Amino acid sequence: MLKKVLKIILIFIILVFAIGTCKVLYHIFAEGLCTEYTNIKHYQDALNIVREPEGITHFPHEIPKKAKNIKFYSFSGGFYHQRIFLEFDSDKNYIDNEIKRLNLLPPIKIQDTKDIIAIQSIELAKSEAKIDTNKYTYYAIDNNYNRSLISHNEFPFFSGIGINKDKTQIFYYFVNPEG
Repeated sequence: MLKKVLKIILIFIILVFAIGTCKVLYHIFAEGLCTEYTNIKHYQDALNIVREPEGITHFPHEIPKKAKNIKFYSFSGGFYHQRIFLEFDSDKNYIDNEIKRLNLLPPIKIQDTKDIIAIQSIELAKSEAKIDTNKYTYYAIDNNYNRSLISHNEFPFFSGIGINKDKTQIFYYFVNPEG
């Protein structure tokens, strides 16, 4: 009888140790791969860790010096799950130059695309970056209507730009939902 009780106690201790070890490993490997930035000082860091640089070619290399009311959010969750949102007020000249630089296609209505990745991307900007995404006119980038497929690994991402000409505001976004 004592041997059975000791075996049960030993099994219980091993299980508690195994569960604890799994939790520790999870925090080290899974959460340790996550990076989240909201401070604009980390803008370059956020751009540098994007695994699909084709998805952020429309983002400015630097935040313009005249930019005001900057909102920035970046998340990298490992295994290709990434997103970056950048919004700021600028002047009409900057907006016009961006439209020319990016050779934007006619505006799109994201809700009309019925593309769940596109719709979720904009919803993430609302919830995580606290950006009022309803005030923008959206444009596709790189002659791509609603999503790009990267040939070397076939992970889809959604990226583009929103412009509010009335208020001279601009919103850049990149979301790679694969994880």
